[in-house]
Amino acid sequence: MFYWIYDIPSPQLAVIIAAVFVGFSWVGAVFFRPILRAFLKRRAGLNDLVGYMLACFGVFYGLLLGLLAVAAYQNYTSVETVVSKEASTLSALIQDIKIYPEPERHNLIWLLRDYTRYVVKYAWPLQRRGIVPEEGNIRMLAIHERLAEFEPKTKGQEIIHAEALR
Repeated sequence: MFYWIYDIPSPQLAVIIAAVFVGFSWVGAVFFRPILRAFLKRRAGLNDLVGYMLACFGVFYGLLLGLLAVAAYQNYTSVETVVSKEASTLSALIQDIKIYPEPERHNLIWLLRDYTRYVVKYAWPLQRRGIVPEEGNIRMLAIHERLAEFEPKTKGQEIIHAEALR
């Protein structure tokens, strides 16, 4: 929906947002003030009502800003957790695969590097635009199929293979 907004640099976006809101306020002050002045005239207690309305808007704005900050922080930490978990899983899988005999070791390491390159170079930029690519799953299935085809020959290889599959 609004994913194009992530392509605008933050300083430029801040200037655009400030200009829009300041422009909207000026338009309201210049064009609607005379209309409201004629409509409301000089009623008693009008300044008190405006003061209460501004205080109400201030409270709602503060609550909204606080809730948005908490939601942004929670999103950031959840994404950081997922990325850290995937990175540590890939690291552990590479360590397990380094013990495999050739040519399985070479093929599996190549598949893992291909998956990692794809995720970093292609999947993350697509996800930034709101597109969830499916090709990463295909690459992970290829790794899993290659792992499932391997037949361990020793007890040590069985343990490492079970750990790699897990």
